[in-house]
Amino acid sequence: SLASSSRYKDGNWGVTDHTGTWIDGPEAVVLLSIDPAVEADLIAHVYVTETFLGPEELPIRVNVWFEGEQIAKWMSVSRYACYTSRLILPQRLFAGKPLTRLVFEIENPQSCAAVARHRGEEMIGEDPRELSIKIQSLSLYGIENAHYHLGSPVDFTAEGRGAFYMDSCWATPDNYGAWTLGPEATLI
Repeated sequence: SLASSSRYKDGNWGVTDHTGTWIDGPEAVVLLSIDPAVEADLIAHVYVTETFLGPEELPIRVNVWFEGEQIAKWMSVSRYACYTSRLILPQRLFAGKPLTRLVFEIENPQSCAAVARHRGEEMIGEDPRELSIKIQSLSLYGIENAHYHLGSPVDFTAEGRGAFYMDSCWATPDNYGAWTLGPEATLI
């Protein structure tokens, strides 16, 4: 959000405020310089704070690519539900590279002008924005945080470690657990 993220962003990033930055258009890129000493896969946590749904309120479809390889696909289904999607960044794709590209490809960005017209709002001029999701943060963790020991229970509350296994379409865990968002929620 406001913590000098602009040096990592490339492509179609929109307005930034304390709740995050909108993806404005069909593709937005995060540039990552990963320490060469990292010798294992990484897990990226992408924290989404808002979804811009169009007049039909269809889910936003997101494809995520890392160094040209698709690593995730998810849907953002609820306008104000905050959630974290987890991505596995394979070490073989960043080993020996000074700079890598994490690409968020939006299949169906929504027109702000179409939404305003649908609501009956009067517009002065045109609004060319095509929004999809608002990302507040991206955090990287070592893959060892997600290792599971067979037979061990997984705690999906805010105090548990279940969040490391949640992939997409899960709400932020609370004291009782984590809600699923939409028709399909996945684990890594």
